[in-house]
This record gives sequence, structure tokens and C-alpha cells, in this order.
Amino acid sequence: MKKFGLFLAAIVAVAALGAIIFFGRQHQAEQLAAQAASHSALVAKHPAAAKSTPVSASSSSHQQTKQPNKKVGHNQPLKYVALGDSLAAGDFTSKEDLAYEYVLTRYLKNTLGFKATLDGYWEAGATLTSLAQPNYDNVVTMAPDLITIEFGTNEQDQTNPNYADPATFKTNLTNLVSGFKTDLPKAKIILLTTWKADTSAQYNAAIKAVGTQYAIPVVDISSVYAKSSNIAQSGATSWTGSGDGYHPNDAGNQAIADLLAKQVDRFYVK
Repeated sequence: MKKFGLFLAAIVAVAALGAIIFFGRQHQAEQLAAQAASHSALVAKHPAAAKSTPVSASSSSHQQTKQPNKKVGHNQPLKYVALGDSLAAGDFTSKEDLAYEYVLTRYLKNTLGFKATLDGYWEAGATLTSLAQPNYDNVVTMAPDLITIEFGTNEQDQTNPNYADPATFKTNLTNLVSGFKTDLPKAKIILLTTWKADTSAQYNAAIKAVGTQYAIPVVDISSVYAKSSNIAQSGATSWTGSGDGYHPNDAGNQAIADLLAKQVDRFYVK
């Protein structure tokens, strides 16, 4: 009788456990169904939520961030006029179109999306009084949207017939810039500092003072000539002859163009 009682208790226990398992599974199924219904409702309201793209462990937040679209030009015309000396002429680059103003023009076209054209006046030994001022009216007639002005290196050379001391150079640059600001009020102007010379600091100070006076940006290119790898070494082949160990080479002109491009971005990339 005692054994029968134990046997009956065991049967009852097994039956109870089976009921718990059955109802537990039924509850779990109901929960899964409810979750599925909730997800379906979410997808119906927001289709994009139906799919998610996993981010790999190697992906960084920088890689996931889209860079802003810099094609701001929308193929609109942009006239660029460059004024300068042998630096603008690209003396001692391997090819003439590797001078910084050509490189910058390609940036305006290929990166910013403008229908950019290049014109201007540049030649070895040029100064403000020998080249920029005599062609002032021609530049105004061109009606440029962007002007770069790079002078002051040859003005420091006292053997140059157009030598100008720092004060005279500043006056000449002031006259040129003020004229452009009056006759070409919509043109964006960038001034460049001088190339390496013993008295560069005085002339660069004059350039920066004019820039401040007329709220015109000044691109300091001293960091370019500070690197020997940016200089056309003596004996190096170039389109203007053997390198002179002084003028910027292809890399130097690219570096100047890169500095100008940063300023151009401030003009056009919002």
C-alpha cells in the first residue's frame, strides 16, 4: 500500500511537470508571435527599418561619415586670373602646366565642379610695376571671379631695374588691390607671400598689412620653401632648363596650390 502511494505520487509529479512545460512553451510561442507582429507593424510604418547594415569591427566612425560633396560649382563658369613672377610661370617644373595656377585651376574644375578658365600675366623677373600695373586695365576687362597676386620677391633684388624698398612695395600693392576692390567688387582676391630671400620678412609684413587693410586673405608659402624636397635641385630636368636649386619643383608647386585650395574652399564650400 505504501509502494502504491509512492507510485501514484510520482505519476502526479510527472503530469504536473508536463503541464508546466506545455503551458510554458505555449506562452513562449505567444510571446514570439507578439514580437513578430510588432516587428511587422514597425516595418509597415517605416520600411527602412526592415533592413540594417551591420558595421564591421574594423570600420571607424570616420569611415562611416560621408564627406561633404564639394561639387559646389555645378559647372558654372569661373574666370581665374593669376598675376606673378617666375613662381607663377612655373619655372623649373617638369612641365609648364604643373605651375601652381594650373594645378589650382584643375582643382576648381575637377574637385569643386566649376567650369574654370585660367588667364593672367606672369613672367620671370616680374614686379608689380613691370607687369601688374601695366596690365591693370586688361585684368579689369577680363572681369575675373578669382585673382591671385604673387609679387615681392623680385622687388627685393637691388639689381632689378624695378627694385622697390618695403615701403614702396607696400604702396604699389595697396594701389593695385584698392583698384581691384573698386573696379572688380565681386572678385575674390588672394595674396601670396614672397619666395625665399634675405629680406622676405619685411616684404611679407607689407603683404599681410595690405591683406588686413582690405580684408583679403594672405597665403603664406614659407612652409613650402622650408622643405628641400620642394625645391628644383641643381641639374634637375625641367621645361625651362636645368634646375637652379632655388625655385619650387613639381612638389613645391603642388604644395602652393594645396595652400591656395584651402583658401578657395573658404570662398566656395559652405
